[in-house]
Amino acid sequence: MAHEGEVTPFPKSIQRGETVRNLSLGGSEFVVWRVDLPVGATNLVIKTWGGTGDCDIVHRAGAHPTDDVFDHESARGENDERIAVASPVAGANYIGLRTYEPVSGMAMTVTYNIVRRVDHLPRFSPSSAVFAGVGKVAIYKPALLAGVLRYTTDGSDPIATSPRVEGAIEITAATDLRARFFPKKGTPGPVARAFYDAKAEGTTATLASGIPARHLAGRARSMGMFKFTTSGDRDLVFQTADGTGDSRILVRHGQPPTTRDFDHAANARGNNATLRVKHAAAGDWFVAVRGVSDYRHCTLSVSQRSEGADLIVWPEALRPEISLETFSETDCEVQEGMIAAGTHRLLRFSTETRNIGLSNIVLPAPEGNPAFEYQDCHGHYHFKGFARYRLLNGAGDVVATGRKVSFCLLDGYQWDPGAAEGQFSCATQGITAGWSDVYDSGLPGQWVEIDGVPPGDYFLEVTMNPDLVIMESDVTNNTATVPVTIPVL
Repeated sequence: MAHEGEVTPFPKSIQRGETVRNLSLGGSEFVVWRVDLPVGATNLVIKTWGGTGDCDIVHRAGAHPTDDVFDHESARGENDERIAVASPVAGANYIGLRTYEPVSGMAMTVTYNIVRRVDHLPRFSPSSAVFAGVGKVAIYKPALLAGVLRYTTDGSDPIATSPRVEGAIEITAATDLRARFFPKKGTPGPVARAFYDAKAEGTTATLASGIPARHLAGRARSMGMFKFTTSGDRDLVFQTADGTGDSRILVRHGQPPTTRDFDHAANARGNNATLRVKHAAAGDWFVAVRGVSDYRHCTLSVSQRSEGADLIVWPEALRPEISLETFSETDCEVQEGMIAAGTHRLLRFSTETRNIGLSNIVLPAPEGNPAFEYQDCHGHYHFKGFARYRLLNGAGDVVATGRKVSFCLLDGYQWDPGAAEGQFSCATQGITAGWSDVYDSGLPGQWVEIDGVPPGDYFLEVTMNPDLVIMESDVTNNTATVPVTIPVL
């Protein structure tokens, strides 16, 4: 199965009893968190509540969950979700937040019970972060007990000779931080673990349109710097969301902003600022997240909006996975030429097409139009050749292809909270500005057949409107690629 490594994006972790507030997610996202359980932990409870939107929880011990592979799932409706596991597995446990509508203002907490003898589990503050500049992490033991708290930063478990915690731990790079309490008498306590990264002052990270940078943290007066490059004459929308504390956005064209020299600024209570630059000039736009106070768990994104319609593939929705499936001569997929009868190894994935432009995609009526075909598998008309799927090796060579896929273009969900009401369906096809069309991985044709492809690391490439038959303001952003690992059978 693809993408079953460590938690991504690095470093989302949550501790026992911690509440993460003001979570904001898109309408078709799958974001994974990690909690490390000590030996003897019982009654693991994962809860979300509050805010707006619709989010489910999935849980899996020891490996990343996917849409279809998990140990437990909640499905109570909206954001009031709960999973309870009486006897969880010790070690890494993963929590997937799966959205069906955009989520804003949601909270999540994780609790579990531990037996008294191992109630020496250290706590970190913050629990995980990507720091702007040098970060500082405090480590606490949960009770006033006689003994020593020790830590490591190299990914090994602390031992009796590891450094002693004598103050905040400085974080200057990607760090797997571990801590353990050594009592004066008795057995050492369980190992606590948290993940961090830090971007040195003056370092600039690159942003892509619509792809959020998550889990940002900084101290008061810190400056986390990012850059976005535009071809010009587009609107740029910069946004912060999520987390606690207070931050400000400073934006400048051509060079990094300072607290006294910037082109635009936005500030709102907490980390919920929005800044729009109309008809932004071509070139590099620098955006700084400035700490008004200490902040954590903040998300930053930039969206490039053009006056016309503009289609992109939303890469976070792809979530590829491998399946072995058998098709008969009578199956709809075989009769429509999607695949030959027999057993095949498929790389399945979901496809989300966002209209990030400021104008709607509007298609003509499908009946009698040669640009459309009637799909018996779906029971309605599809626009021909709307998407192209390919599997590439590390050199960029094509090793497998999916057929050009036809879509029924419609308004699946509103990813932009400020967008107009959706108006398109399979009867009247199109995509409203600020909306997206989503094809789930379980639908016919949502695959690349990988029979005979050897194990290894590859890239899944998805291109929308490959023949450029739909008028767009920008066709250079129609392709997205994500890494895929094909395991040994």
